[in-house]
Amino acid sequence: MRQAVLTLALVLALTSIGAADGVLIPHPRPWLPPNPAVDVKYHHVEVEIDDPVALTKIDQVFVNPYGREVEADYIFPIPEGGAVSRFVAWLGGRKMEAELLDADQARKVYEDIVRQRKDPALLEYVGRGMYRLRVYPIPPGREVRIKIEYEQTLSSDYGTVEYLYPLNTEKYSRSNLENCRVEVDITSFQNIGA
Repeated sequence: MRQAVLTLALVLALTSIGAADGVLIPHPRPWLPPNPAVDVKYHHVEVEIDDPVALTKIDQVFVNPYGREVEADYIFPIPEGGAVSRFVAWLGGRKMEAELLDADQARKVYEDIVRQRKDPALLEYVGRGMYRLRVYPIPPGREVRIKIEYEQTLSSDYGTVEYLYPLNTEKYSRSNLENCRVEVDITSFQNIGA
């Protein structure tokens, strides 16, 4: 029997697992003091779990609260065995969908675009399940929207399947989030219990 359940309780226990949600960290400039992370405006998560595959969709908006443009790195952890299936960034009002390139080729394209003072985005795997997106420029007061989707196969331990999502967004924003939403849709041939 197939059951579909919308639940938030599953996700409430997912905080503090040693990783953080996506965070946008400005690059330091030698003549200026370093900045903390760029503010998070909202963080939305949709999870679709369908025996035994989980598709996680994250939609975040960041705001540059500083009185100058910044270059920043978006850092995001993907669970072990997970794979990014889609990545979209809205920079300077333009939607940019990720394209898979060799690391050296991607870095060269990014640096060429930066020299032209255009809005590039370079998504790189930096190891240990961490991805980095380089974003430049982010004008003062402007927003950057990032959507990332990843898939993972959930393992079963004596009939129990566990899904974890680290929800630590508030730690990385100077101001309060306007909106944080997590939706989980579970489809299973097994009985679902809490």
